[in-house]
Amino acid sequence: MKKSFLFILVLLLALCFLGWRVVSAATTIGFNPTDVEVQLGQEFYIDVVVNDIGGLYALEFDLKYNPTYLELTEITEGEFLSQGETATYWIDPSFQDQPPNRFAENVGITRLGVDEGVDGSGILARVHFRALTEISNTKVYLQNANLVDPNTEDITRTYTNSGECRIDIDINNAVYQPPGIPTPVDPHPAFTTNCDTIYGWCWLRDSGYAASATWALADLPPGEDITLLFNALVTNQVNGGSGYSTPVEITYASPDGGTSQFVDLYLQNPLTTQNPADSHGYGYVTTAYLPVPGAYIGASGGLTVTLQRKSPNQEHVAINQDTVKVVESEVLNFLLSMNPIDSGIIWMDDSGSTVWSRAGFNPHADTLLLFNAQINNPVTAVQPEIHIANNTYGTWYDHITLYPATTDGSLAYGTLLLPGDSFGSAGSLGVSLSWGQTSPRLGAYTDTV
Repeated sequence: MKKSFLFILVLLLALCFLGWRVVSAATTIGFNPTDVEVQLGQEFYIDVVVNDIGGLYALEFDLKYNPTYLELTEITEGEFLSQGETATYWIDPSFQDQPPNRFAENVGITRLGVDEGVDGSGILARVHFRALTEISNTKVYLQNANLVDPNTEDITRTYTNSGECRIDIDINNAVYQPPGIPTPVDPHPAFTTNCDTIYGWCWLRDSGYAASATWALADLPPGEDITLLFNALVTNQVNGGSGYSTPVEITYASPDGGTSQFVDLYLQNPLTTQNPADSHGYGYVTTAYLPVPGAYIGASGGLTVTLQRKSPNQEHVAINQDTVKVVESEVLNFLLSMNPIDSGIIWMDDSGSTVWSRAGFNPHADTLLLFNAQINNPVTAVQPEIHIANNTYGTWYDHITLYPATTDGSLAYGTLLLPGDSFGSAGSLGVSLSWGQTSPRLGAYTDTV
């Protein structure tokens, strides 16, 4: 089996003066999962895993995939070789194009400073992709996997599923949930609608905006506050573009009787671009969170939730039975942890601006900036002026829209997609926001950008 020069050199340096011998068991290496369905534009990952190995000290592998359908965004190290707080050395891949395929070659990992390998099964690496183009069957191939023991001797292995992972990319697929991420509860509530059904999705798009959808949730904790998670598809017209967000009207009430609550909810596409409005395939999926007071959950533990558009000129919205879920606290904490914020708030009430400096960008890659802020009026979206500066192109400005993500306004967010040349040769960026109003107030954090 081939081994790259860099891999051999690093391995020899790591193993200087070691003299450990092991006997390896029957071993398999491959992807987990081996079959994935994802939505168009979705970012996802698959793991490179090893099973039933004895004395693994280092490894190297190649990946093959079709860049027409998949963008490989990152490969990160798993935790298997670093067990026992052992230091490791990671070798990034080199890329080669042999149309229609692209190869990520010579990905390498080795343990450092210890004389024993690792036994058992686990994750060696995590491969992150973005789904670019719809196709029912494209594959990622694991190739040239070299597994060695502390004496640099090869460990015999076979490939799981021939070293292949099949990927189905379709706008109508459910959002892929990688293994290990908590899943919202009550995934299949009773569901009724009067909208147009296309490939399992019910589209709210009628000119009279009378179409609606209702979910009947059950087995909820009576009298306890809950949080609802909404996932829907949004586009601007029939056969329209991606990257759009839209407000909808939500009505919820207890089936046991009592008062109904009407609220406006903003279905936010996390990949919305400000200019142009169409993100050209980055995704149709939108998300919103809605806290519901326990007073609306009756003794039977039921809750009815109805969604409809606010006007006939709005974007088209597609929903299904699984659009509304009850989110457990651990899931909500996981989702919010993806957007860390600092406890100190800077209220931008005057005419000044708040500035952030960021570095370490790839100057050749498009990058999505995520903004977290606080708005004291939870029903209002704001559009502060944003200034972008780098050492190559100077300064230019735009506006970014920040939308409330919770009914109390405690979290608002927006996104701005920047082309790679925004960062200049140094890969650094200065970002400033200007607001200068007191109604509503806009609060920023040290980690807003």
